[in-house]
Order: sequence, then C-alpha cells, then structure tokens
Amino acid sequence: MGFSMCLLFLLQQALAVLSFGVAQNPSGFASLTCGAPIGTSFKDKRTNITYSSDAPYIDTGIGRSIKSSYQSKSEQQTWYLRSFPQSSRRSCYTFNLTTGDNYLIRAIFLHGGYDNMPSTNFDLHLGPNKWATVSTAEETKAQTFEIIHTLTTNRLQVCLVKTVNSTPFISALELRKLTREAYKTDSGSLQTFLRADIGSFSNHYIRYGSGVYGADIRTENSLDNENESKVPKSVMATASVPTDPGAHMNISLTGLHQTLRFYIFLHFSEIEELNPNDTREIKVMYNGRLIIGPFNPKSLYTNTYFHEESGLNANGQCTFSLQKTASSTLPPLLNAMEVYMVTPLSQNETIAKEEQNNTMICSSQKGFKIFGIMETRNLTNHGLTGEIQEYISNLSSLQVLDFSNNSLIGSVLEFLAHMKSLKVINFLNGSIPTSLLDKVRSGLVSLR
Repeated sequence: MGFSMCLLFLLQQALAVLSFGVAQNPSGFASLTCGAPIGTSFKDKRTNITYSSDAPYIDTGIGRSIKSSYQSKSEQQTWYLRSFPQSSRRSCYTFNLTTGDNYLIRAIFLHGGYDNMPSTNFDLHLGPNKWATVSTAEETKAQTFEIIHTLTTNRLQVCLVKTVNSTPFISALELRKLTREAYKTDSGSLQTFLRADIGSFSNHYIRYGSGVYGADIRTENSLDNENESKVPKSVMATASVPTDPGAHMNISLTGLHQTLRFYIFLHFSEIEELNPNDTREIKVMYNGRLIIGPFNPKSLYTNTYFHEESGLNANGQCTFSLQKTASSTLPPLLNAMEVYMVTPLSQNETIAKEEQNNTMICSSQKGFKIFGIMETRNLTNHGLTGEIQEYISNLSSLQVLDFSNNSLIGSVLEFLAHMKSLKVINFLNGSIPTSLLDKVRSGLVSLR
C-alpha cells in the first residue's frame, strides 16, 4: 500500500508565505492591524513582525475592537477591526508601489463579537476585480484570504464591496514583497489553496501550515534556502518519507474545480547523510503521467519544482505521486508543498492605467476637471473637494459615475441630464434637477 495523504481546501489555515519569519519588517512589507488607533504599533512575539495602524492607508470606516474575552484566543493583529457601516458600496485601501513588483497580499477577517450581527456577506476586490467573497457566521472563526499578484501599475487597491444588507469589515491586511521571479506565471494571479510543512515535528508556530505524514526526518545542520522561493529553513530542516521504503507518496487534492488551473510547488532538500552506496532519485507523477524528474535532491539545499495543471482527470481525480526510480535505493522525500489556484483578473490594472492616461483630475477650491473617454468612473474615497464642474460632460462614453465618500459641495447640475450615455449616478448632494428626475422616472438613469 502506498503512503498517502488527503489535503483539503483549508485557506484559513494557510498562514503565510515563505520568508515571513524575519526579525523586522523589511522594505516591501506592510502589516496593518485594521481599525487600531492612530499610532498603534506592536511586535508579534511569535514572528517578530511589527504591526501598525491602518489609518495612513484609508480615511473611511470606523475602528472597533473584538470582545476582550476573545483576545487571549486570537492573534493580536485581529484585536481591532475596521467596519464600514456608512459605506454606500465600496471602500478601498490604497498603496503606492512599483509597477512590475510581485506581492503576496493577505486579508484577515475576525468578527469577534464587535456588534450583534456576526453573520455577514460581502466581496473582497483587488482593484476593480473580485478576489473572494467573505462570509462570516461565527464570532470566533477567522477567515484568511491570500493572493500573489504582479502589479501592472504603480498603485494597488484592496477593496471591501458591499453586496447585501450587511456591514463589510476587515481585521488585518498584510503585503509581502516577493522577488520578481518567485511564483511567476504566464497569466493570472495565484490564490492560495494550501500550504503544508510536510515533516513538521511539532506545532511550533512558524507561520507555515504544518502536518505530519508518514515517517518524519530532520536535521540540525544548516541549510541553504537561497533560491527564489526562500522557504524558511525551519521548514526545510524536516521532511517526510514513506514508512515502507518501497512505497509511493500519494498526495490527493480535493476541493478543486473540474476545469480550474492551478500550480503546485514542491520543495525538496536532502537532509539525511547518505551512505556511499545509497542514492535517492525521485520522479513525480500526476494522475499517472510523469511531470517532474527524475532528479536527486541536493544535500542541505532547497530545490523547488513547480508545475501547472488544469483541473481533474476524467474520473475526477487529482493525485500527485512521488516515486523512487528503479535505480534509487532510498524512498522519495518531501519537505514542503504549496498549491495555488490561478485567478484571472478580467479587468486588470492595464485598464486602470489607460484610465490614468486618458483622465486628469484637478482638485481645488473651484472644483475639479475631468477629461477623457471611458465607460465607468469610480472616484469613491478619492478625497475630492469642491463643486462638480461641467467639464465632466467631456466624457462622452461615461455610463457610471460614482463620487461617493468625498467632500463635494453644491447641487446636482443640469448638464448631467443631457449626458445621453450616463446610466448610473452615485454622489448626489442638494436638489435634483427636474430634467434628471424625469430620466429617473422613465428608467433611463439610476440614482444611488
């Protein structure tokens, strides 16, 4: 019988990406405890990562805290949260970054009994694209979402989008800059499906999902993990092998969609001292088909192999099998593995970049001007002041106009009723012109 393990869809247990156990926050890290008072800063005792208030990155929402009785059972970065009860629809964190950089983005949600409505449902967006749906039903159960994303512009927005009659909130938001070559794909971003420290000997907190499978081995020797993945040395210092030296290591994934594209990353390091006559040669099969190898894991060095697949086979199977070759005297070995779902972003930052090129926004006491041609203009939470000026009518293809959560003054102007393409308006202050009300009554325009 082969060695096997079944790995379920446990996003909330996928706790970290590979190089997080650092002594201080290096450049490219952002670790925000959402809703905490301005000036809040603390170092997590287990990871040595410093968390600070999210206030510099967002100017809407209300800071709240979870019940004190839950704090001893929760990570300190989730003791506060930011809720958005007044949000009309969309509330965003904005980060000014560098085009082409590669980031892991993690969002954590713990209701913690901050109000009497723990059952919530809202969407999490990355820029204009839906990333995930956040659905909470219990006060004490946290949800964690991770995605690896390469920036195509110099701005990143993480947004909470109201979809039903419930209040969006967020507990913690983390950004981790990766090397540009790490987790590189041809298209789409990578959403975490699972991450497993295969040979962990204990539950010691290393911000890397752990599990014990088969016979575990470990080394006290120093390892070299300076490849692109930078898996923590504490992870690579342990591994699993089949208890039966002649058996295979079979890894069955469940919870994947039939047609879903995904990437699997397998991390190997030879951590045993081999006898002169011993050799460990491994090949990796997927549903009976050779995909990696054969290869020999390097001694005390991290070797990372990755492979892309599309969904299950005709029998609904998704099984990876690590096998020794005919010439190998030792069984296969595995130190760690990761699986990521490919998440295509249909409205990507290229569109946003084109908007930046076609649009100029000038804020002043006399109002602002907008020039360009586009179908949608979402300026929610942009800190705009002044009055709406008629220059906006230059947007001849504009269909949706959203100026909510800004500091605009003045009445709704008559010219909006004469913009034939405009279908949705969300920003209204003061009286509404009769001509615009007539279009609303006839169903030609929707006011929010």
